[in-house]
Amino acid sequence: MNNPLSLMQMITSMLPSNNKTG
Repeated sequence: MNNPLSLMQMITSMLPSNNKTG
């Protein structure tokens, strides 16, 4: 399952910019 949404979310989660999930 290679979804662009999942990939973007993963990158955003990895990036210490917007930590919405936690």
